[in-house]
Amino acid sequence: MAVVELHGGQVMLGVDSEQFLRAEARDHRGAGVQLYVEVPAGAIDDVHAAHQHPGPIEQRPWGVRSFVVELAGYNFMIATEQG
Repeated sequence: MAVVELHGGQVMLGVDSEQFLRAEARDHRGAGVQLYVEVPAGAIDDVHAAHQHPGPIEQRPWGVRSFVVELAGYNFMIATEQG
């Protein structure tokens, strides 16, 4: 796992394990790239509720609460620092 950041915007580069990349997604161009968006701690529940099919909000081992959602065919992780 690696994160590339430029002016506060991040792109996460993961490995092809099931934890980071579903088996059915591994043959797609850009497989392993996840767009990472941080939102204020008080907004994550509202952002989660605004999506039709988000994954569950989970506490991540690196200290953020986040969920994953697919938007226009791209995989996004929406996260916030622990509050």
